[in-house]
Amino acid sequence: MKNENNISKNKRKIKQKEAYEKMKQMGLEGILNEISKIDSQEGISFVTALLLNELMKKEREIRLRDSIDNKANGYYERQLACFFGSLGTSVPEDKKESFIPVYCQIDGRKPMSPFRSLC
Repeated sequence: MKNENNISKNKRKIKQKEAYEKMKQMGLEGILNEISKIDSQEGISFVTALLLNELMKKEREIRLRDSIDNKANGYYERQLACFFGSLGTSVPEDKKESFIPVYCQIDGRKPMSPFRSLC
């Protein structure tokens, strides 16, 4: 079962990467046009996760821009429950483990158990 989950995550990552590359070429107007054509909850969930992942990545990039002794250090996978359904997100990390994306914060800090499963 764990192997099936890994395959599913890998397929999702590939699909998100392909969609991201396509969106980069389209420009904002093209992206908005494509979003207006979405007619399923799965499509909305996919685009929402894609945008959220990119926003978190950019947030980390901005935060680390002026840092001399801290660098980006990969991602960890989390499922975020929302009214669109479960969103598969790739939450960016830094080497010092001090970066917390805005959507993962409660009162400006990373939530502790039992909320840890959110981020």
